[in-house]
Amino acid sequence: MEQNRPKHCSEIGGGGAANLPILLAADNPTNPNAFDSRDTSPPICAENDPFDFDEVLGRVEGDRLLLNEIIQMFLEDCPMLMADIRASLRDQHAGRLKLAAHSLRGAVGNLSAAASERAAQSLEMIGRSGDLTGADDVLAVLDIAVECLESRLREILATPG
Repeated sequence: MEQNRPKHCSEIGGGGAANLPILLAADNPTNPNAFDSRDTSPPICAENDPFDFDEVLGRVEGDRLLLNEIIQMFLEDCPMLMADIRASLRDQHAGRLKLAAHSLRGAVGNLSAAASERAAQSLEMIGRSGDLTGADDVLAVLDIAVECLESRLREILATPG
């Protein structure tokens, strides 16, 4: 199962991914978890799973069919959400970035995907600030986190039971 994931997925963690940034370093330079947009290396997290499967399964009271439906809806919606983020950056539209990143943050948050959620939150904060400096670097981190999440979700859908 692990060998089917993109190589860099082992660099993005899930449930306990406390070292993936929530804040931008420029907004809070004393926070050790703040994201420095000049550092484009993906954060290394303690766990390899890009989301907390047990937490999400608990939310649906163990109903794998419902979980599979939620996963399928996310996999259908995620490309559009990511495209909205990219379009807002291409157009240099901070307000749209804030809204698009907020939408994605909610979607990945429903799946307890901490790494993706924190990167989306960082983009949302950039959009809120109106200064898009560093947004492309945060998007690169988000791209990796979401790619890993989508890969893991597809594995779950392919697993009977």
